[in-house]
Amino acid sequence: MTRTAAKRVHSEQFPWQPKRFQRYTEKNRGSAAIEFILVFIVIFLLFYGMVGYTLPILLSTTYQEIASESLREAVDLHFVADHDSEIDIPDYVRQLIEYSWIPSKWVETCPGFNESFLNRHDGIWRVCLRHSHPESIIPPLRFFDWQIPTLPNEIRGEAVIRIH
Repeated sequence: MTRTAAKRVHSEQFPWQPKRFQRYTEKNRGSAAIEFILVFIVIFLLFYGMVGYTLPILLSTTYQEIASESLREAVDLHFVADHDSEIDIPDYVRQLIEYSWIPSKWVETCPGFNESFLNRHDGIWRVCLRHSHPESIIPPLRFFDWQIPTLPNEIRGEAVIRIH
């Protein structure tokens, strides 16, 4: 189809458009795709940033809640159970943490906790769990000097109680 035939078909399809606009659309056919790509990149970065900043906050809150609940259960088991029975409270706390919704790869013991999530010393009971590499959960995007999202060094939840 020749150029004049295309103009005639275009003017027959859209008789309400002025000829000035028809010339503009013929010259700028690929600009819509370029604009779409630029807008898509901005929207994607905004969405990735929102998810990337909220996920560590969600995990931090979850780790804190799991630590608190595990410590409550451990103290409850300590006072309710027979003192003659052979109940392994640190193993019970480990099972509670394993049965939570967090994958086992994301949960580590804190330093100084001897391969157990529960530490009992001088009447002070502590439950601590952490994730030392948040970048493995949501990898940050790097553009020049920018990093989206900026993640903490570790995500941690800890609960402490003193038992007299």
